[in-house]
Amino acid sequence: MTGRGNNTYFLHGAPGGAALIDAGVGESRHLEQIDRELQVRNAHLACVLVTHGHTDHASGSALIARRHPAAAFAKFPWPAEDARFQVAWHPLVDGETVVAGGAEYFLDISPP
Repeated sequence: MTGRGNNTYFLHGAPGGAALIDAGVGESRHLEQIDRELQVRNAHLACVLVTHGHTDHASGSALIARRHPAAAFAKFPWPAEDARFQVAWHPLVDGETVVAGGAEYFLDISPP
């Protein structure tokens, strides 16, 4: 959304709830852009789905959680990394269906 290092995608389809795919690095410019996108769409941040625990994908989680306390945070477990991001993670599992940005997504991490 705001350049290198954030690796974040915004999903919004149905009225109301929006989702982020990955939380980025927590740069203030990135957080402000998230807030602008939500405001323009008259939406709230319902969930943040993090693909993995690398810094450029997950380190913004704690700051986003403070700004959007009602948002749920989910990712595939990586215990060695997860604790350092200070959010309550919902553990995703292969084969699960999640709702994000008004659409359903089937999680399939099996090799192609």
